[in-house]
Amino acid sequence: MRAKVIETNYNGQSWDSITQGNTYHVLGIMGGEFQILSDEGVPDLYPKEIFTVVDNDTEGWIWEDGDGEVFAGPEFLLEPGFIEDVYDIKPEAILKLRSYMAKLCGNFIPYKSDNKTGNQGPEK
Repeated sequence: MRAKVIETNYNGQSWDSITQGNTYHVLGIMGGEFQILSDEGVPDLYPKEIFTVVDNDTEGWIWEDGDGEVFAGPEFLLEPGFIEDVYDIKPEAILKLRSYMAKLCGNFIPYKSDNKTGNQGPEK
């Protein structure tokens, strides 16, 4: 699924980590929000109301109903703790996310090495 940002201000909040007018791959749907890779390459949740869907291809997604809210995406994204593992820069989670994005986009998300810890983090 791909969605275009139609506004970056909504319901008293604003988002500067995505760009109005840009189209993003939707990694998944978590309740009423889209899981998107921000301009910094970090997965984050954004209200679906600030987007218009331009490509509704959700082939291979798992759909779950949790207390009346929809959760959908590739199976690995719905695994408990996966996004937390990405934020904690765990190599297995980063590799899964990068591989999935490579499949969607045809290239890898750029990452740089943190010289102090050797961890991989989003390239700035």
